[in-house]
Amino acid sequence: MNYITLDKQSKIPLYQQLADSFMRAIEAHQLLPEQRLPSEEVLCQTFGISRSVVKLAYDQLEHHQLQLMDHFLNERKYYNEL
Repeated sequence: MNYITLDKQSKIPLYQQLADSFMRAIEAHQLLPEQRLPSEEVLCQTFGISRSVVKLAYDQLEHHQLQLMDHFLNERKYYNEL
């Protein structure tokens, strides 16, 4: 999990830092589609963060994924209409 960077002194909320770390790792192919994300328990123990932080981060990732899917579907629909 060396792709995760959290700065507890930052003004950026921890859940956002965690979600951003996952997104950067996905974009850099450090996390592959078939890989599972670490469990809440592992993240909490490893980084000394609460479960609510992890849940919010995973919610952010899910929301982002839905936005990407919506964009892809709309783009596909647009090109099919041409």
